Amino acid sequence: MKHSNFKSLPNGLLDHFRNVESASFMGLLPEINRAWLTIDNKLFLWDLNDTDQYTVYDGISDIIVSVALAVPKPNMFISSIKYFLVVATTVEILLLAISWDDDYINSHQLQNGLIQTQTRTGSSGSGGSSSHNDSIPTSPGFAMPKRKGELRVLPTKYIIPTDNVTVIKVMGSTNGRIFMAGVDGNVHEVCYDY
Repeated sequence: MKHSNFKSLPNGLLDHFRNVESASFMGLLPEINRAWLTIDNKLFLWDLNDTDQYTVYDGISDIIVSVALAVPKPNMFISSIKYFLVVATTVEILLLAISWDDDYINSHQLQNGLIQTQTRTGSSGSGGSSSHNDSIPTSPGFAMPKRKGELRVLPTKYIIPTDNVTVIKVMGSTNGRIFMAGVDGNVHEVCYDY
């Protein structure tokens, strides 16, 4: 094995990283060509090919302990949602839709609770800015093509309590099932329905 490339954190994240209060975790989402970093209750995502831009999701109040990408169950979300993030905190599991600004969600979908709040995007050295973008990716499977639009993370109505089990790993299956490994030594399945 040979080391072939090195990717550093986006410059703007280094300041956040220096201010960790409780916990920080990191991982990769190769299906959408992103890396993720949690700093306490904030989630940062950036393109593996362009570390100048990153997305910040700060709509979570508890410390994030695990993040995974999942494919939704058939007919669970609007047809344009091909992926969502499963975010485990110390007290709950949240399902967050993935979107890009070159796709579109109409106002009916907004009213049905798909999108509840805004996300902020940041750029190395430029801070964050508000965004009202309503977009969803259109490519299913494990080979996400390069997207020209900005990534957005959008809350859904799906928030599931952990029942006092600390989650150490989350995995999504190709048919929409979500499994979690807990510190209790068990594998748990997250059930989410209409």
